[in-house]
Amino acid sequence: MNIVFSVFIDIPEAKLDNPGYYIDNILVDTDKSLKTKNALLNNADELKRRHKEYADSIGAEYILFEYSKEYEKFCKLFTAISQYDIVNFYKHLLMYELSYKYDNVCYFDFDVVPNTTESIFDAFDMNKFAVAHSNERAEWGKNAPASKYNTCIRNPASKYWNTYA
Repeated sequence: MNIVFSVFIDIPEAKLDNPGYYIDNILVDTDKSLKTKNALLNNADELKRRHKEYADSIGAEYILFEYSKEYEKFCKLFTAISQYDIVNFYKHLLMYELSYKYDNVCYFDFDVVPNTTESIFDAFDMNKFAVAHSNERAEWGKNAPASKYNTCIRNPASKYWNTYA
């Protein structure tokens, strides 16, 4: 049995982080978290529909995990990290738990829009730990010199290496 799952936690505005990003070692303030929250809310029904439609097309089950008592309980394990980081740890816990019930587990970030009917489980070697799409930003992250790294958790280089960690 195969499963495709996603996580959509509607983080309350008061708990949103605002990490900003750096250009030439100067912090650029941004409300990216609020923009992301609103974009996901505005497109939630369509994203859910597309995920489910894809899972159905490849004969997989689909589950969307949302804000729940289980998530609230999980949040209590953390005190000094952002809600986005907690969501990231939560998805890994869910992958781990689902791996005991399903032969293959595919996680989609909630903003992923599947645009194929090809089964991800057939397209990639499921004996490898993880599959990540390679794109221009991922390639930049893989090859970025250390001088281009910064402390932003959303830096493409950080994301690239976190995929493999």
